[in-house]
Amino acid sequence: MDRLANKFTLMLAVVCTAGLIGCQSHSMTTASAPEPQPVAKAPAPGPAQPEFASPSPSTDPSTAPTTIRPTASRISLWGDLPGQTTGAPTDASDNLRQVSFAREGSDFDADIDPTGQYLVFASTRHRPTADLYIKTIDGQTTTQFTADPGRDVMPKFSPDGKSIAYASDRAGNWDIYIKRLEGGQPIQVTNDPAQELHPSWSPDGTQLVFSALGSNSGQWEMVVVDIDQPAKRRFIGFGLFPVFSPDGKKIAFQRARFRGTRTFSVWTVDYANGEGVRPTEIAAATNAAVINPAWSPDGKRLAFTTVVNPPSDPNERPRIADLWAINLDGTGRVKLTNDRYANTQPIWSRDGRVFFISNRNGFENIWALRPTSGLMVERTMEKDTPAPTASVPTE
Repeated sequence: MDRLANKFTLMLAVVCTAGLIGCQSHSMTTASAPEPQPVAKAPAPGPAQPEFASPSPSTDPSTAPTTIRPTASRISLWGDLPGQTTGAPTDASDNLRQVSFAREGSDFDADIDPTGQYLVFASTRHRPTADLYIKTIDGQTTTQFTADPGRDVMPKFSPDGKSIAYASDRAGNWDIYIKRLEGGQPIQVTNDPAQELHPSWSPDGTQLVFSALGSNSGQWEMVVVDIDQPAKRRFIGFGLFPVFSPDGKKIAFQRARFRGTRTFSVWTVDYANGEGVRPTEIAAATNAAVINPAWSPDGKRLAFTTVVNPPSDPNERPRIADLWAINLDGTGRVKLTNDRYANTQPIWSRDGRVFFISNRNGFENIWALRPTSGLMVERTMEKDTPAPTASVPTE
């Protein structure tokens, strides 16, 4: 079971090292600066913000989720989401396919190359500190891409598919690196005492956005740098795990709604002239963490993870987490998984499949589903579900 927690343990340690969310994923305390608060906004029209219902534990031992004991090193998952609906039963359908097959450690932090043929991911399958691996999406042959005593996580393919940006603590703290697929030494993009995580490329491949723990603010900041001039930074707002949209005009991210809690919500900002403007809360609720935003290939929807009533213990792995999809205006919420396992970190492939991390086979591996059936029922679901208080610009 400890092996199952390697990925989240790794993730919690990363953010603990960086002091994420008051050490919700790690074991050190952040600076006491207050969490950034969303700009006050008028209530959205429509019904009050709903809550998610807590899932009922399965009474069938064969479907009971695996218990994962906490370990000391993982990046926090937490966020916050809109009301409950019922979705397509993808957990037990032919729509679901296993993509990676670790039997030691965990596979996590997956990304897909622009051709849709290759998958890069972090893994502790060979040792406690994660390395990066590459495989074809539909094959099983896996090639190790990095081999460093430090931890290499959060890889992202460049838009031309020739390089991978990632975060590593090989130099003593978390920095951003870029390595060419053809080989050679990695290029260190950031080199300072701050903690930097989760790079994401602009569609033209000239910029990176990432999360940095501000030395003055003590808060997680979103920073954009030019690949050719990485020392010149542009602060675009407070938030975690930023991701460029396919057209480069928006950045999705997660942000704590209240200081000292794990109730995160998913937001976007418009990225224009090097600035983040018009922050908009897309998905939020009172009793759930909404995290890990990921863009659909056409940029019209976001997939994300939800954890209802997230545990108070920062080292406790959520027993159940689910995947959802939503339109950018807050409508069309669809549940993609069914309250049985811990399903996290969705990414969307160009052919419409959603890849994600799940412990459904007893180890954390990469899985994929094609959410066609779920997306087809979104209008029916909306008729029976109060509209979320989302998509309200705050500036």
